[in-house]
Order: sequence, then C-alpha cells, then structure tokens
Amino acid sequence: MQQLSSLANAATSPEVKNRIKVMHELDQQLHQCVGEKLAGHCRVANFSASRVLVHVDSPVWHSKLRFLLPQLRAHLRHPRAGAFRKVDLKVHRDSKVEPAPLAPMERISERTAALLKSAAEGFDDPRLQAVLRRLAKHT
Repeated sequence: MQQLSSLANAATSPEVKNRIKVMHELDQQLHQCVGEKLAGHCRVANFSASRVLVHVDSPVWHSKLRFLLPQLRAHLRHPRAGAFRKVDLKVHRDSKVEPAPLAPMERISERTAALLKSAAEGFDDPRLQAVLRRLAKHT
C-alpha cells in the first residue's frame, strides 16, 4: 500500500492532492488519539464535511476502538469544517496482511495427562470426553 504522502505528490489534480493531504492529516490525528498499540490496526478510509470513516483490521480492534469513539469525535478535526459529527468504524481486512502464526501448543506433564484422561471417564458427554482425551495427548 502506498503512503498517502507519496500519492499526494503523484496526484495531478489540486483537488485530489488536497483531499489526500487532509486524509493524511486525519490519519495522523487518529493515530495520536488512539495510541501506538491501536494505531497499527486502524486508518482513515474516507471523510466528508461531517463524517469520517475509519477502517479497522479486525473485529477485536473494532471493539476496542468503539470505546474510544467519544475521544475520536472530540479529537479529529477537518481543516476547514472543524469537528466531525460522526465517526464510523468498519472492519476492513487488508488482503496483504498475513495472520500471525499460531504459537506451538504447550506440552503438559504426564500427571496432568493422566488427570485429564481420568476426568474424561467421569463425563457422560462424548464430545467433552473426546476433547479431554485430545488434550491429554499433548505430553
């Protein structure tokens, strides 16, 4: 994905350059408001005089960002129109982002495995028994 600043330099229309510049400023405001941890997971996708659309890369970060909506409304400012009346959030998974690899399963002790097998025997639910037996195999 190209940086907004490089797109602004390549744009030919003054209106396009100005819009990209405003989006870049809004993106910086957003990242200042949400902090370093959340900044890598959200970006300004679009805006109008009264509304700004923020894309978030997963439902988890969407939920965290939703709690910051009052601060975002107060912090984000359009250079000409001032404060936005509405901040919309949308989960938008970027196809170029690879999911983090899963951590290898921790191994359990032989004693814990025996306890899990014993616990499986005490349940009538075959699905729960199967889960407990499968966990017991991670020694």
